[in-house]
Amino acid sequence: MLRVLGASIPAAGLMGAACSDEPVAAKPDAGGGADASAPDSGGATPDLPFTDGISAVPDLKAAPLDTAAPVCMPTRSDALGPFHLSGAPYRAVLADANEPGDRVLMSGTVRGPDCTTPLAGAIVDVWHADSSGVYHSDTKTYRLRGQMKTDAQGRYQFESIYPGNYDKRPRHYHFIFTMPGHTPLTTQCYFQGDPYLGPNDSCQKPTCDSSDPTRILALGSKTEGGKIFKTATFNVNLKKP
Repeated sequence: MLRVLGASIPAAGLMGAACSDEPVAAKPDAGGGADASAPDSGGATPDLPFTDGISAVPDLKAAPLDTAAPVCMPTRSDALGPFHLSGAPYRAVLADANEPGDRVLMSGTVRGPDCTTPLAGAIVDVWHADSSGVYHSDTKTYRLRGQMKTDAQGRYQFESIYPGNYDKRPRHYHFIFTMPGHTPLTTQCYFQGDPYLGPNDSCQKPTCDSSDPTRILALGSKTEGGKIFKTATFNVNLKKP
């Protein structure tokens, strides 16, 4: 039993709380086209002051949940670079079996301006440097280059190798996405943890933008067909003219 001793007990307070990009057997991308914890209570529950048997701590109501829908935005463009080659073959495996480097399975979905409607039959044109950071211009084999079309659900997937760094540029894949009735998108994707992302990139805005969080991908891993792959997902939203 609690006894009120005549002295007032205070209520508990609440405190709220432009440059170059690619190399080829050359290297630079020319512009074509980044809690405080609460103190440890040791697991004990502090005593709460009471007055006349009623807690002096105001009732706490749960903060309303943020129900705002994610903002729908078209995927941002990035430098074309000097090493794009038109006419790459349609194929889902860009790297030969003897290509040095870690194997990668890259996949994603191409959607329309509402960020929901999948775009079937969109063309995905991909090219990138080898594991040493070198681009290859042999148009007979189109090494580390290829095109593919999205399926009925707007999905694409290709197998290649993890590109290397060069000239203080983060590892990246180049893409051109095209779809009738939509604005073509030339862009690049990057990978989390790369030391040359953002302010450390030798290619800065307005030519390149490796600080765009929507194009910095997390890497996973999987084993398929006896091979170990790095995996990543790059979803894209196209806009209309």
